[in-house]
Amino acid sequence: MLDFTKMKKKFMTVKLDEDTILYVGTPRKRDLDNMLASKSVLSSEDMSQEDINLAYDMVADLLSNNKNKKKITGEYISDIFGLEDIVIFLEEYMKFVQSAIQTKN
Repeated sequence: MLDFTKMKKKFMTVKLDEDTILYVGTPRKRDLDNMLASKSVLSSEDMSQEDINLAYDMVADLLSNNKNKKKITGEYISDIFGLEDIVIFLEEYMKFVQSAIQTKN
């Protein structure tokens, strides 16, 4: 029997500040949809304020999918991450996702 409740899940450890360490899971479908939509936005030279807000909200949603069950908001992320940090997080997160996909449970 395939029992998803007993499968070992992969998590990426992310330290946001001295008091916040998250264990972030792989993306859900809506997260993947948002990531694909924001990929073109982040590489665009013509970003609007709405595009920037969407990028921060998307990262907050990804980080909210954590083992700690801690809700992360775009506002919180905008207080601690610059745009360069957003890009770095997404690059590292995609490496984690690729690794999780290629590794057997």
